[in-house]
Amino acid sequence: MSARADVIRQRAPKAYVALSQADAQRLGVKDRARITLGGASVDLPVRLSDSLPAGAVGLPVGLKGVPFAAPGSAVTVGAI
Repeated sequence: MSARADVIRQRAPKAYVALSQADAQRLGVKDRARITLGGASVDLPVRLSDSLPAGAVGLPVGLKGVPFAAPGSAVTVGAI
């Protein structure tokens, strides 16, 4: 099946950014965050992760609306 097939699109998660609880509190981020990467910005819902270390950002690969970030890329996260 193709990722464009309705059955697949319905099951795919929506775009999001994952942050540690500590980073979300430090940045004042609650439900949504503005992600800036490579000069482009996008606003995404936030998912808190217990397994993501402070200082790291989780961006799922291949989801519509999530910019590609190569490992080691500089990503800026801010509250909306």
